Amino acid sequence: MQNTLALIPSQIVSTLPVKTAVTLFLLAFPATVCALHYVENDQHENYIAYDYASNTLRSLPQGAILFTWGDSGAFPLWYLQGVEKMREDLDLPHTPHLVFNWYLDTFPQLFRHSMLRSIPLESQAPENALQLVIVEQYDRRPVFVDFSTRYSIEFPDYRLLQRGICYQLIRGKGEELYPDLTVWDNYILRGISGEMFFRDLDTGKAILIYANSHLESGETLLRMRQLGQGVAELRAAERIAPQMQMQVAQILSGYGIR
Repeated sequence: MQNTLALIPSQIVSTLPVKTAVTLFLLAFPATVCALHYVENDQHENYIAYDYASNTLRSLPQGAILFTWGDSGAFPLWYLQGVEKMREDLDLPHTPHLVFNWYLDTFPQLFRHSMLRSIPLESQAPENALQLVIVEQYDRRPVFVDFSTRYSIEFPDYRLLQRGICYQLIRGKGEELYPDLTVWDNYILRGISGEMFFRDLDTGKAILIYANSHLESGETLLRMRQLGQGVAELRAAERIAPQMQMQVAQILSGYGIR
């Protein structure tokens, strides 16, 4: 043993404890950071995006077309339909992409004979392209828009029939349409009640869409003098997003409801 140590230069022996200490420190630092912040980054039970997409699909009747606006809402839908083969009877065009021929090519049955093929798309705004496609598809199948599209584009020639977080376009003027409340019973809402420690911006946005959808249907019902159901919808909104309590109180006060 002494002969072996004699073969090791003394400077190497003296630096081994230093190297060992530095190595342990370098390993301990990321391990400590991970341990202290693991709960903030643990997303294994974050089903918000999955449930938001599946709830959207549950809102739609057979053979419908849903126009989306925004990557955060579109990507989970594409995953469920493309990977998990959920609701392959639906078409899910993304409105901002309607002005690109390469995108139209991905929906051959939908756009093969569309008027979009005969106009210079580079000069068109996505909302104009959307209005044209709606006219083409309206008599063929149910036409829906998601929450983001509903609040990004005006539809002066249509009324909006709310079905949860989606809206069906109904052609023509007339009385306000009674929101379809039955779809809420089919929704799965895991993680929206505040038990999740960390929420990114897209997660928070999805939760607010649920709350605002209840808020909108509640206001619609109050205008239609369906006070009981209207109040219930407003209360559902503030349960999902407690920061809406003041807004709900103002709406109720406007209808003389405490």
